[in-house]
Amino acid sequence: MKYITLLIFIFLLSACSTNHKDSQLNQQQTVEAGTVVSVKTIEIKPEKIDSYGNVGVSVGSGGHSGVYGAVDVGTLGKIFRNATKAKTALEIIVKKESGDTVAITQDTKESFKKGETVKILLRNGEARIIH
Repeated sequence: MKYITLLIFIFLLSACSTNHKDSQLNQQQTVEAGTVVSVKTIEIKPEKIDSYGNVGVSVGSGGHSGVYGAVDVGTLGKIFRNATKAKTALEIIVKKESGDTVAITQDTKESFKKGETVKILLRNGEARIIH
């Protein structure tokens, strides 16, 4: 029973943590303050597959029988993405303290309301809004 309690505690604790990629460690970000002008829930549809990339098939010869096949990893990724459902995201419009207005689309892990003061984290052309 105490192992189950410990596992539940660890699960809940990990759910509260902010996830970062290894490439985000020790990286400088620019932080700008602003006010939320509007928030809209939008649907992100999976990318359409224009082509299925490289698929190779070889028929055995020289004493070998059978059919051998290969599909590149990129093709498998496209097939998987295309098979997944659409996701919901937030389109958040923020008026920065500088007077500029920006729109940022991000996941729905955090909720935002019109009039809230927020921070915009900017790094390598990517932006994220946090409280």
